[in-house]
Amino acid sequence: MRLLGSIAAALVLVLTLCAQDVGAPRVDGGASATRMIKLRDGSILWARIESHSSAQLDLVRADTGGRVALDWGRLDPVQARELQIDFGYLDPNGGEVLVTADQVPLTDGRSVIGKIVNHAPDALHIKTAQSLLQLPLSRIAGPATQVQVPALDIYTKQELYQQKQLELATGLAAEGAAGAEAAFELARYCEKILDFAGAAKHYAETAAKDPQFKSAEVAAARSRASTKAALQEQVDAIAAIDLERKRDNFDKALALSKAFVERWPDSPLMPEWKKSKDRLDKARESYLKQQVALLWYRESERLARAAAQKYSFAQCVEYAGSLLAQETLDAVTAALQKSSKTLEPAGVKSMWDAREKRGTHRASYGLGTWLLGEERARKGLDKKKEGEKKAELPKGTTSEQQKIAEALQRYLDNQAVARKAAGGGAQNTEDAEAFWREQMIGTRVQWMLAYHAEYGGTMQVVALQGENCPECGGKGATEQASGGIVPSTPNNSGGGNRSGQTAVNSASRLVPCNTCKHTGVIRRVVYR
Repeated sequence: MRLLGSIAAALVLVLTLCAQDVGAPRVDGGASATRMIKLRDGSILWARIESHSSAQLDLVRADTGGRVALDWGRLDPVQARELQIDFGYLDPNGGEVLVTADQVPLTDGRSVIGKIVNHAPDALHIKTAQSLLQLPLSRIAGPATQVQVPALDIYTKQELYQQKQLELATGLAAEGAAGAEAAFELARYCEKILDFAGAAKHYAETAAKDPQFKSAEVAAARSRASTKAALQEQVDAIAAIDLERKRDNFDKALALSKAFVERWPDSPLMPEWKKSKDRLDKARESYLKQQVALLWYRESERLARAAAQKYSFAQCVEYAGSLLAQETLDAVTAALQKSSKTLEPAGVKSMWDAREKRGTHRASYGLGTWLLGEERARKGLDKKKEGEKKAELPKGTTSEQQKIAEALQRYLDNQAVARKAAGGGAQNTEDAEAFWREQMIGTRVQWMLAYHAEYGGTMQVVALQGENCPECGGKGATEQASGGIVPSTPNNSGGGNRSGQTAVNSASRLVPCNTCKHTGVIRRVVYR
């Protein structure tokens, strides 16, 4: 019984202390009751709050009497928010004001976000908070779409304030509770658009119209707004960092962020600056990773098209197998340096290698599959060869040595194909170059992209696909009779299967297919 009585007494004490935690009494730098402080790691601390600031809590432990300074970030996020609201450091109704805007795609892959205010015959007039843009129709890639964006990206503070003031005009003209409610709403709106001087003014107006209207919340909000109004220049500086981040102007945003710390190293808004810097770093990394993946495919195709228009077949083979990878890296780096000048090719290559491998691209050698030579044309397509093992490197070979060995092998293979094309091996040199010249640019580009995917060393091959030659049905040969050429019966099994050839009569003979040059297949590559 004595043990049960002790347990009951302990429970009463715990319940009493927990009850004191409910409602979180305001602290004005003086003593407060002992309360349970919940920490982010799940542990708890019984202490009283001696004082507080926008950066930390100063506690006195209940068990030892020792003093502890805790950053807000070390507290349980839910309790930290409750205390910060209670002490007036956060607006419980805070959040950005969003508006509907127009997103206009441009021909260079970027987009402009603003409010279309006029459709001129040769241009769109688009409003942003900073200027009125005149965008020539020749730069527009497609129709505009509507998106939700922060209001301060489109309108100035003054424009937003005047719109809200007009909306609340009737309530603001009233006295008593109705007038206080309208003034309170306008004050909260001012905080959301970062007009803290206006917020402090209208919180004071709220208290004057009706002292009983949300008195505790109004007092805390007025104190908070007045403090930030005195720091309006710093508030605007952080807002400017966020604005440049949203525009993907990361170099400018980083410069503004660095300037803030240099100018106000002891700013009471350092917690807000740290959050802004964290948002900037994450947004920059996310943007660059996304853009690297998008630009890599686009630039490799653009460069392949330029090469296909001016190079011979032998030169295109060598280019697609080696130099195209480096020129793609250089082009992607140059494009991304427009928003992040400090970016280096090595960083871009690392992001490309670590890309999320989702989605696929396809390229086909088409009727030019024979240009690869029969072995490469059918590699990975014949079932009888699927079980063949890849040559193994000596034991003890490091991953770096393996990469070098693989790159060297690709180079030698590419050189062999190029030499065949230049010196008489890819079935027939003159035929190869003549065939290449006759093809449309788009066909050449497809061939080069397929070759680059397989042998350029930067793409991941997902699948190899084969389709039987349309003339010989995948057999690699046609039957030539006395009256001409009679095609063999087509066999459209995947991969150019050559089995099941028909008997040849005594008056005919088999000759290599003039379309596939005995390879029997059209080869496609699925890659990413």
